[in-house]
Amino acid sequence: AVSVFRYDKKQADLSQLPMAQRAFQKLRTIKHPYILAFLDGIEEESAVLMATEPVVPLSSWLKQPRPDAISEEARKDIKDQLVWGTKCILEATQFLHRQCGLLHGFLGPQAIFVSKNGDWKLGALDLACALTDPEDQAFFAKFDHKLDRRYRSQEREDGSWRSLLSTKAYLSMDSYSLGAVLAMAFSTLHVSPPEQLQNYLTKAGVSEPRR
Repeated sequence: AVSVFRYDKKQADLSQLPMAQRAFQKLRTIKHPYILAFLDGIEEESAVLMATEPVVPLSSWLKQPRPDAISEEARKDIKDQLVWGTKCILEATQFLHRQCGLLHGFLGPQAIFVSKNGDWKLGALDLACALTDPEDQAFFAKFDHKLDRRYRSQEREDGSWRSLLSTKAYLSMDSYSLGAVLAMAFSTLHVSPPEQLQNYLTKAGVSEPRR
């Protein structure tokens, strides 16, 4: 069993082809338990194809049928699943930042997948960039707007993110995005985050990245 990701060059917006190619290259080379596992892939004249471990998109997982009235035990189980997923993506993001020196940059619901055993996996490395590299800076600047603005931090919205490049503060752009995704996930399933996690979500959403 696998999941297949296909970018059709004949039907898709070709201006986004460099993002698909980057996702292919990064996912093939970066290995971590909570980063989507690349199994095989090829770029053909008509398409970019990737086969990964079997997963479902986070958006589909959140929409899975659940009873309107659920017991406290079931509600606790849902909360535990969300907390575990949070841990998975935090570890994956930390690995990208610390070991790979990369900003994910495309961290919305479309970048998170759920495996059969309940682990959350980080994918969609379309904008993964080392912003200390001038070529990666140019790439990020060109495609930055492709992330849904609901998950874009203020410095991305107003174009001031370059002011963060002299320090590691630019990595906080991923923290903002992840905080917004997690807040959406908890809200969708009508459960409240634990207090410690809520403190993180509040801090991730501040407008001043250096905080």
